[in-house]
Amino acid sequence: PHIDGETIEGSSFQITADTTLEDEYYFKGNTYQEQTSGKNLFNLNATPSRVYNTTQTITDQTLSVTRTPGINSTAHMNIKIELEANTRYFVSGKMKVTNANLTGGCGVYVRTGDAGGTVLGYQNADINLTTDQNISFSFDSGANTSAYVWVYVDNSNTEASSTGTRTLAVTNLQVEKGSSATSYEKFTYGASPNPDYPQPIQV
Repeated sequence: PHIDGETIEGSSFQITADTTLEDEYYFKGNTYQEQTSGKNLFNLNATPSRVYNTTQTITDQTLSVTRTPGINSTAHMNIKIELEANTRYFVSGKMKVTNANLTGGCGVYVRTGDAGGTVLGYQNADINLTTDQNISFSFDSGANTSAYVWVYVDNSNTEASSTGTRTLAVTNLQVEKGSSATSYEKFTYGASPNPDYPQPIQV
C-alpha cells in the first residue's frame, strides 16, 4: 500500500480508529473478483451423499470417479442438489471415459434418492469414445424439492475378478433452471460476491 504518497512494503496492514483523515491508504494496480449469477446448483466440492464402490478426485472443475476393481456390483457417487418443485432444469458439461475396453456402462444421472429412487433424467457415456463428450439433458423436478446427481461407473459380471479400473471424468458440470445450457459458472452458493463463498481478490 501507499501511505501519504510513500510506498510501504509488508503485509497485514490495518486501518484503525486512530487513523487520521490526513493518512491516505490505497492499493495501486488492477484488482479482480469473480462475479456469478448463482445459476449453477451443482456443488462440485460438496461432501458426497453416497459413495459406493468408487473413489473420486477433484482437479479444478473436473470430478473423476473410478470404479473399485474386482467387484460385481454397480459403482457410483452422488451429490445432493436443491430444486424448486414443478420446474424444468438442464444439465450440461463434458465427460470422458478411460479404460473403455471394459464393458460396463457409465453416465450422469439425476435421481430422487441417494441409494436409488426415480430417475428424473440421465445421459450415458459412449464407452467406445475416450475423447470429451457433451453432457446435455433436461429433467422436470415434479413435486421434488431436492434430488441427487449420480456419477455412475458400472461394471459387468465378467469384470468381477478383474484388476482393471474404469474412470469417468466429468468437467464443468452445471445444473440450472431452463430448457437449454448457458455458459458455465462455478457453484457459488447464490450470486457472487457472497459472504458465504469467500473469494480472494486478485491484485
